[in-house]
Amino acid sequence: MEKHNGTIINIGSTAALRPVAAFPVYSAAKFGLRGWSLNCHEALRKHGVKVTLLNPGVCASASLPALHTCKKPTATPQTHAPSTPFCKCSAGL
Repeated sequence: MEKHNGTIINIGSTAALRPVAAFPVYSAAKFGLRGWSLNCHEALRKHGVKVTLLNPGVCASASLPALHTCKKPTATPQTHAPSTPFCKCSAGL
């Protein structure tokens, strides 16, 4: 804050904007991070510090099968494990 500039980037989730019923604790944590980020934004902007919250969407993974609502997975992107189907469903979000 001495330099009166800088940026803080927090990584949230679309669950911070719209809760995911299957994961209430995760959603609550992301709502909390969103609130904290908004508060920090207001408190730090007078010091020239920006606070940004990135809310990426759902990513297909073996650990989140309950989020996939579609029945027809598309081709697997190279960024995912070969056994993990990638779907373009909105996952209810």
